Amino acid sequence: MKNSCRYHDLADRFVHDELSTDERKDFENHIVTCSECSNETNGLLRLKAFVGSAYPVQLDETFNYRVLTSLRAERETSVAKEMPEALGDIAISLVTLLAIALLGLQLFSPTPRIAPVEMVGGLTTTEQLSLEPSNLSNDQVVEIALRSK
Repeated sequence: MKNSCRYHDLADRFVHDELSTDERKDFENHIVTCSECSNETNGLLRLKAFVGSAYPVQLDETFNYRVLTSLRAERETSVAKEMPEALGDIAISLVTLLAIALLGLQLFSPTPRIAPVEMVGGLTTTEQLSLEPSNLSNDQVVEIALRSK
């Protein structure tokens, strides 16, 4: 059952010593006459005592230093383990980028890859004529191609 007393919100502050001296005296006088606030305060005091006894931990002055040192060492170990993997990924990326650049140069370069002069020795007359610049019309080219067969 929920406490409906107007003082009920002071019970938690009373248990945790968060009331002013005047508020504390008023609340102490109130819980003598109000069973709801008295029961709530007693329950909170028991809970505080239970929680306090459940974790009796004493930390020395070096605790924070040791925890931070341990975390730093763990992070450095983690970075050292991840470094070779990261370097491998970087190497793969660089090789991929180089391959794309070379492919781009091959595809979009203004100069031909194989010069017509280098090919002329193994070409038929028609193929040789097609490599040389000429002022022939399409009909003339077709006629030369038909004659060469």
